[in-house]
Formats: sequence, C-alpha cells, structure tokens
Amino acid sequence: MLEAAEWAADLPPESASKRELNDGWANSEMLLAELVDIVRLNLWSKSKDGAKSRNRPKPIPRPGVVQPKQRAGRKTFSS
Repeated sequence: MLEAAEWAADLPPESASKRELNDGWANSEMLLAELVDIVRLNLWSKSKDGAKSRNRPKPIPRPGVVQPKQRAGRKTFSS
C-alpha cells in the first residue's frame, strides 16, 4: 500500500492535489517565472544601472518561497 507522500509524488503536475501542494503553481509555472527573472537580470546587467550595481530587478514572487533580504553595500565572501 502506498503512503500519502509516495502517492502525491507520482501525481501529474497538473493535478489539483499536486497544485495544492505547490501553493497553486505547477512546475512549468515555476520554471517560467525563473526564466523571466533570468532574462530580466541579464538585460539589467547590460544597462547603465547594472554597470553601477543599482536598481537590480526584483524577482517574481513565488508562493511558498521566501525571498532573502538584500543588504546595501558590498558583499564579502569568506574562503
């Protein structure tokens, strides 16, 4: 007998139950939102604002995904 999690994992992305698990978004919609974000970021990076790292485009809000807070200033990475 299948458990609920195994059963839900095998559902097609368009099913009502799977969409409910993904807060109403199918995988294709998530991928399209990601694609739009990438294109917008690419266009911005070639603009005057992108050259000066200002007015970065905000990503499309996705249900169930918390966007990190962006801080002003330079980011430092430790090795």
